[in-house]
Amino acid sequence: MSNMFNDEIRGQLKEIFSGMVQPVTIEFFTAKDEPAVQEVEDFLSEIAELSDQIQLTVNRLPEDQAKADQLGIVRAPGFTVMGEGGVDHGIQFYGLPAGHEINSFIYALMAVSGGKEELPEELVRELQGMEKDINIKVFVTLSCPHCPGAVSKAHRLAMENSRIKAEMIDANLFPELSQQHNVSSVPKIVFNDGRDLVGNQPIESFMAHIRELQR
Repeated sequence: MSNMFNDEIRGQLKEIFSGMVQPVTIEFFTAKDEPAVQEVEDFLSEIAELSDQIQLTVNRLPEDQAKADQLGIVRAPGFTVMGEGGVDHGIQFYGLPAGHEINSFIYALMAVSGGKEELPEELVRELQGMEKDINIKVFVTLSCPHCPGAVSKAHRLAMENSRIKAEMIDANLFPELSQQHNVSSVPKIVFNDGRDLVGNQPIESFMAHIRELQR
């Protein structure tokens, strides 16, 4: 396995991860030995080596299908970032979080570890009171500078209520899914496989769609 990061970037990442408060576990699911799948596994292995606070568990499908079902992982390569004690925050990635997308991945690791960005109290109360399931898909490409912001907002919202699941999806890696949701520009944000937004929209735009789906 060749290193994906040079020494300078490894040093920068180690410094960032030194700020982690609690341990996190990356539950990765791989289905077959295709280059794209192996690339994600290699990337995550290298990240996990940079901090004692990051644990990587590699699960193989179909052998570990029961665990995938339990965690709501619906395609491979895919992974979820779990909190201490196996707390599932609904933070999912499908594809390689490299290029610009490494920013949303770092954000997820740090947020789950205890460094999440604070949201306004009223918004937190509203999110925690929601009683209907919400699925947020954020379609990205790794060369898109606006995508990580949208992914991180979706993941941040998911942290407030276990009924919210937020997925980063590499549009190029899952072309059939992208076609199904008419992804022509990214980031494209799809709520419950219906309502959608395009662009790195403010949290309030996410909330407008979520509120509609709670009615």
